[in-house]
Amino acid sequence: MSALFVCTCAVGMLLATSRYEYSALAVTSRISDDTHPPRRPDPVKQQHVLSSCAESSPLESFKEASGDIWMHIDESVQLRYPSYTSDFASQVLDKWDFSSKSVFECGGGFSTIWWASKAKHVTTVDDEERFLCSIEASLLRHQTPARKFSLVVANGTSPCKSYLQSTDSTFDVIIVDGEPEHTRCDALRESIHHLNNGGVIIADNWAQPQVWEPCECCEEIETLYDVHVYKHSGWSQKGEPEKPEHPNWRTVWFGLTDRLQKEFTKDQKVVRRNPTRLPLDPLSNGAAIQVSVPFAGDALVVPGIATADWWAGVTSGFWEPSTWRVFNQEIHMKGVYIGFGEWCGVTGMFAARRSSKTILMEPDPFIFNEMVQNVRLNVPAYNGKVYADRRCISDVKKTLKMKADGSSGSRLITDGDSQTQANIDVDCVLLEHIVEEYQVEYSDSVFIKIDTEGAEAFIVPSLGPLMAKFDTQPTLLISMHASGSDTERKRFAEFLNTYKYYAILPGRNTETREFSSEGVDDGKCAEGIVVTRNQGARFNADLLCDWCDYLLVADNTASKRLCDATT
Repeated sequence: MSALFVCTCAVGMLLATSRYEYSALAVTSRISDDTHPPRRPDPVKQQHVLSSCAESSPLESFKEASGDIWMHIDESVQLRYPSYTSDFASQVLDKWDFSSKSVFECGGGFSTIWWASKAKHVTTVDDEERFLCSIEASLLRHQTPARKFSLVVANGTSPCKSYLQSTDSTFDVIIVDGEPEHTRCDALRESIHHLNNGGVIIADNWAQPQVWEPCECCEEIETLYDVHVYKHSGWSQKGEPEKPEHPNWRTVWFGLTDRLQKEFTKDQKVVRRNPTRLPLDPLSNGAAIQVSVPFAGDALVVPGIATADWWAGVTSGFWEPSTWRVFNQEIHMKGVYIGFGEWCGVTGMFAARRSSKTILMEPDPFIFNEMVQNVRLNVPAYNGKVYADRRCISDVKKTLKMKADGSSGSRLITDGDSQTQANIDVDCVLLEHIVEEYQVEYSDSVFIKIDTEGAEAFIVPSLGPLMAKFDTQPTLLISMHASGSDTERKRFAEFLNTYKYYAILPGRNTETREFSSEGVDDGKCAEGIVVTRNQGARFNADLLCDWCDYLLVADNTASKRLCDATT
């Protein structure tokens, strides 16, 4: 089992408008809201690390005095099990290896002692300092090394949420317990942003009356994820089964990569949150496989939605060979790469090796973490800075609906589409905002990849004024997806005609050749793409392909160098 996420609450739509900054030494995230540019977190004044306790009684003293009956012992460590169902303890806790995992508990107790014995490190947050002191006394009583635990006092309506909004840390295991019933979903929505990729969520007292009532997010979870349920069959006492005392008690787990592949028609709202940051160290994951990226060499990736078989297609050169020839020709070590619709990070990994600054934009939350993981695995080999941004690009700054399922076909829902197809809201900004926020200079050499599954119809025509501000027009690689009204297609063609050189990349779609052979890539240049001079009127609304890629460049220098072109 890789990274694990344990909680006793459920989650709604787990989204944020955030961006993550990577370098060989640091990984930083920033969040933008409607009124402020991205900024670093403000210090949180309502939480502090437990520094010292007066002599405190350990948990055992007042638990035993009160006649507490939760005495079910994990024989492997001679400690009480955390208070999850018996079936969950026997089928999950007894079988999963937590020895290399970092744990976060929202609300502790005897569970803290158990996790400290099983995990690499446990951080426990509670709003009652005296209770934390008793936990510390118990930890010391069991001779737990100080390096194995951290105890933090946090205040606010939701101590868990308050603490997490203040920290840069992420965890392999996150346990949310002891939260008030009405804030459990809020706490989990914040927690998810601090979970290391590949996590499993475990929720106790699932949809149980008086604990999850009302459960505003249980139905959403059961729709989005494959939820594994464990009941309480009862603990065995002297060979006799114990009568279950809680017939409605359930502990469940569901994996962030085990999302059910089903149509989700309910609108999900974006959950805004404060800034957080990812860990400073590059990711190391035993599940990673080695692949070969054309023109870039070996890389490490973790198969997920993009499967091992799919990555084998990348290694073999089967996947979009013309895309790699474009990248090889047009992306330079001193340039800036901006990618819209980066999916699993396959093109971003190449760009990060070649660019001085790489900005990867992917609003689909189901694939975003996979993209981040694949980038982080390869951070040491990259030059400059790499950013990952959850927002989308549009022709105006607004919130749009999106049909998101993690696949490469996730797309924004336009006005003409059925709104029932949407399952999330995403924040969209103008490209100018991205250029400003990431401090892209108009003197920079910029490459922009646009693969937005139809949104290019209204995004691309809006880029003209910004492109004109650059000393040299940015190079564009635009994927067309049979979209756009007559007006949008007319404006799209007008934009294409503002570039001096172009190439049309049909890929496996040969229909492009039906309207013209002029400027269509024939694949004969092994390391690049031959570009053709546009006299200013090459394109019109009728001469636009429905399924192809357009390469637009300001000059043909790189093309001539690689392809010996005479255009």
